[in-house]
This record gives sequence, C-alpha cells and structure tokens, in this order.
Amino acid sequence: MAQLATTDGLTRLANRRASMPSCGRPMSSTAIGAADRHRPVQGRLGHQARDGCLQRIAEVIGSATANTGGLSARYGGEEFAVILPGVNEERAVKVADAIRMLVARLQIHHPRSPRKYVTISLGVAEKGDATTDELALTRDTDIALYHAKVQGRDCSVADSSLVSSRLEMPSLVPSLPDLEGA
Repeated sequence: MAQLATTDGLTRLANRRASMPSCGRPMSSTAIGAADRHRPVQGRLGHQARDGCLQRIAEVIGSATANTGGLSARYGGEEFAVILPGVNEERAVKVADAIRMLVARLQIHHPRSPRKYVTISLGVAEKGDATTDELALTRDTDIALYHAKVQGRDCSVADSSLVSSRLEMPSLVPSLPDLEGA
C-alpha cells in the first residue's frame, strides 16, 4: 500500500508525495523539468498520445537516477523532479542537459513545436548557505525552470546563474511608505 501511495500510476516514477522533503531524502541538488508546450499535444493528438509521451519522458528521467541514490518523480502534470543527494549544481546541470538531449532524441512528434518534436526545459538548484531548507531549494529550482521557459525552452538553467539578475530585479513587495498611503 505504501508503494502505491508514493508511485505515479501513469509513469511508474515516484509521485510528488514521495519527492516532498518530509520523506527524509537528503537534498543536495534538484532539477525540475517540464515538457515544453505539452498541452497542445493533448489537444491535437488526444489523451493517449499525451500519456505515451509522458511515459517515454519518464523512462529517460528515471534512468537519470537509476543506481545513484537519487530519486526521479512525476511532480505534477507534465512536470518531473530529480533529487540528487551529494551532487553539486554543476554536476546536476550536466544531468539535466543529458536528460534534455535524451528526450530530444526520442523525437516524439509535436505538431505545434518549432522543432516538431517534444522538448523539455529544466531548472537546477543546489542547497547552500542561502537556501534555508528543502522548500526554499524547491522554490529556487522552480524559478530556474521558469527562466528556462522564458529563455526559449529546450534548455537547462542553473539557479546560481540567476543571482546577479535577482539583484537587479525590483521587488514586487510594496515598501512600507507605499502601504501607508493605501
């Protein structure tokens, strides 16, 4: 029963529940990947094509952590998580790039992609001094994934490459004087 509760029925990878920090798996680096422009696959080709696509991507992602002590999981919808204990960000980016290239090699037909096949974007982050806990690590990884999508998809972005751009970004939180006038 425990295995059923922590396994994604479609992909046979761990599910989101199994990848959550409370499961006791130490996290050094994480990668979150999402199939690019995946919803049109379902819209144009149907649920079976979408499910087959996710299963093939899951095989590639699952192989990334096989025999490593890491964990590959379906995080939700077309998103996948890779937890890599004892792996630094540089090495995690290499794993992410390998996943990206292997997914591209599958040549899964995608009628609305500029490349005409399914690609995947990945965000990578490493737990460090500025990352207080696993939830912060997951947030940083998700932000890196967002930047991979913004940069044109079919790429991997490391959280550390975003540090300088974060310093230049204005805060979205209103300052105290702004709140006083409201």
